[in-house]
Amino acid sequence: MLRNLLAACCAASLLISGCSTIKISERNTSIVLAKDAKKGEGPSGIADTFPLEGKIVAYMTFGWDDTNARGGSQKVEVKWFSGDRLVSAPSNSFDFGRPPHYVWFTTYGTALGIGKARVEVYVDGVFAGSKTFEIVGKI
Repeated sequence: MLRNLLAACCAASLLISGCSTIKISERNTSIVLAKDAKKGEGPSGIADTFPLEGKIVAYMTFGWDDTNARGGSQKVEVKWFSGDRLVSAPSNSFDFGRPPHYVWFTTYGTALGIGKARVEVYVDGVFAGSKTFEIVGKI
């Protein structure tokens, strides 16, 4: 009896949470670069040129066609480049609810140095987009 109850609970849990996750790609990802971002407010100071001493936020919006479908667990990795040199690659796992889902990662101009830079975004190992930008001494 207890075993049947446990099996029924597990089956109900799978139905509620869903068995698969949404596949994220370039097609359903938007990336903006900004000077700041806050939960519930989004990005502020959207730019493509940043001061050496400033904060740089890569703000991603992920969407998918079925607005009733939950996105499930997704590992998001952001690769920060100075020119062609990889500087850092932080990642985190997120539970994507219903779309749209917002995620942001932060770095600083001092970590990348003056010059051309870019950020690449990967979701569960799949390329989801990139943005190029520039870091200058002063704006």
